[in-house]
Amino acid sequence: MTNQQKKPAVVLGGLSLIRPTGFAHIPVVMIENEEEILSSLSRYVVDYRIVNKLNEAEYVKTLVEVGERLLGKFGHRSFLVYGTDSDLKVIYAHADLLERYYLFLINGPALRGALIDKWRFYLLSREKGLTIPETVRFNDFLGGKTQLQFPIILKPRVTYRESTGREIFAFFNKYGKAFILQGKNDLSKVNLDERYFADVVAQQYIDGNDEDICSFHGFATEESEILACFTGKKIRTYPKFTGQSTYLELVKDEDLLRIGKEITKKLEIKGIFKIDFKKDLGSGIYFMLEINLRFNLWHHLGAVNGINLPHVAYEYLVNNRKLTIEDYGTRYRWCDFSNDCLAFRELRDLGEIEWRRWIADFVRGKTVYKMFSLNDPMPYVRWLIGGIGRRLGKWAGI
Repeated sequence: MTNQQKKPAVVLGGLSLIRPTGFAHIPVVMIENEEEILSSLSRYVVDYRIVNKLNEAEYVKTLVEVGERLLGKFGHRSFLVYGTDSDLKVIYAHADLLERYYLFLINGPALRGALIDKWRFYLLSREKGLTIPETVRFNDFLGGKTQLQFPIILKPRVTYRESTGREIFAFFNKYGKAFILQGKNDLSKVNLDERYFADVVAQQYIDGNDEDICSFHGFATEESEILACFTGKKIRTYPKFTGQSTYLELVKDEDLLRIGKEITKKLEIKGIFKIDFKKDLGSGIYFMLEINLRFNLWHHLGAVNGINLPHVAYEYLVNNRKLTIEDYGTRYRWCDFSNDCLAFRELRDLGEIEWRRWIADFVRGKTVYKMFSLNDPMPYVRWLIGGIGRRLGKWAGI
């Protein structure tokens, strides 16, 4: 089937979601914020709409308009690829309406509710007998209502940015995704008003480095049958320990594969998902950190290594076909080069990496990049031209 004959996917995201979808020769209709306009230049994008996703009414209206048009043209609902927790929130809130135009799998309300609230997620995990770090509400920790010991890690209780609260989001945004407290003296650095403490959780810190942060990725049917899955680990993040991924690789970890499959069954997960873990440096135990029920940047890396989860999901939802993939490669790594430069500088200043080792990471293996691609060059070329233009304008005083 040619690219033109295939029914399109509607992608709510940028290049990391567009490219693996396009690799499967699936035409992409992109719906995104203005800051992702460069992604619309991808060779895989056949149409796009720019929308203010923070305006929920406008966002839903656009989704309906695009879905209605594609349904009329192809006579079939469109496969939906969603990449953020905020996208998920909109899909959950308007599922009955959006299911008229789009194909996606929705998990049950108990699991959905737990995955957006870290306290509820902890309680559900304990109920199911899953291995998760001890977690309490921060105000309970300060009140001495727990046996939790330093070091601990603080995280916002709710995952959605707009639901977290401006002050809480601003505090955590300075440190990445979380804030580590090594001892009581660090409590003075928590510059949050006390009224927000109930919206923050304190979790036992699991000893280890960025390389010990790993994940299990898969797509499961309505009966939680996993059609394809892989495991990966982080090599570098920025900031260290609590920041965004900057350098990633796939691994073949049989223990992690087994644990991930067990959790999928116990929680009855369906659709696309990612389970994050950290391997304790001392005991070697894998502690589950969180679960995301959305597409993500790892799928770009998976696709180039032979396991394309967006394609698996598309075949199942659009063509009612179980495309099972039993194996995958580990040759290619993924890099967000701009932020990896910052990660290198941080690690270099800590004496944990030399420039030769950093360069060697790119020389000895194959690397795919967040933006740069020889096969899909236009987003990067336009970004580069824009950057040069801004520098020249600044130099000329324009």
